[in-house]
Amino acid sequence: MLNNEQLETLVAYVSSRSLFPNVEIKGGICYYFINNEYSGDCQYTLVQDNISHTLMRKLNDFDVLIREPQLGKIVKKVMAVTAPEAVVSTIVSSDTPFGIASNPKTSKKNPCKVYAVSAPNHDTLLFHIEKQKRKVEYVERGRIRKNVSAIDKNKVFIPVAGGSGSDMTVLGRPEYAPCNSVCSQSYLFAAFETPEEAGNFIAYIKTKFLRVLVSAVKISQSAPKRVYRFVPLQNFGNDSDINWSAGTEKIDRQLYQKYGLSEEEITYIEGRIKLMHE
Repeated sequence: MLNNEQLETLVAYVSSRSLFPNVEIKGGICYYFINNEYSGDCQYTLVQDNISHTLMRKLNDFDVLIREPQLGKIVKKVMAVTAPEAVVSTIVSSDTPFGIASNPKTSKKNPCKVYAVSAPNHDTLLFHIEKQKRKVEYVERGRIRKNVSAIDKNKVFIPVAGGSGSDMTVLGRPEYAPCNSVCSQSYLFAAFETPEEAGNFIAYIKTKFLRVLVSAVKISQSAPKRVYRFVPLQNFGNDSDINWSAGTEKIDRQLYQKYGLSEEEITYIEGRIKLMHE
């Protein structure tokens, strides 16, 4: 559809309530017109906060439609200097990373015995979410069959749900997990050799730079690994070109400079994304 040059007009509403006040459709709504006698760029209109902006644009700059043209330009600039394999999606796990359901205690399909306290035969930390509250309990290491090699890595657990495409936080707060830990389906993970590298990755997740690039793909609460496909990997070690101890706002400034973002683009990001609080 993005390659169809007969798609003459497309109107995208960030909020479905702009058209249907009493109905919420996550990710917004759009309508379009295909003219079999037309060939060329699409007349594209974005309606956000009851303000319309129209321009002529190609829809196939990427294999997904980035709804906001200004964000599309930022993604294009960042990806122009990023190798396809050097993106965060390559280090983030797939869904249900350790084979443990989001409701491990009550799952009928894949139940998992969970313990409130540690003991020699069940001392592996389990990060999970129960009744919308984050919990850390324990499971038997021998019961884990998936991503076993990652159990003894330092890890960052990222909630698989949190925010939405139009939400200004985009992602849920990440958690540092030490060695001998796993998570339920409520999280994805990235593994690291040292606690310092994991901590620096958490600092990266908190940046507006990373989260605005995630928002280019993420249009609902769900945040599978593919939403990190336009986020460039960084060096999270002590020899990084980024000073990860500088604080989120200063890290953002370093990233803006590294990728040559203009003041207009920086202003857009700063107004689009909220700070992620502890």
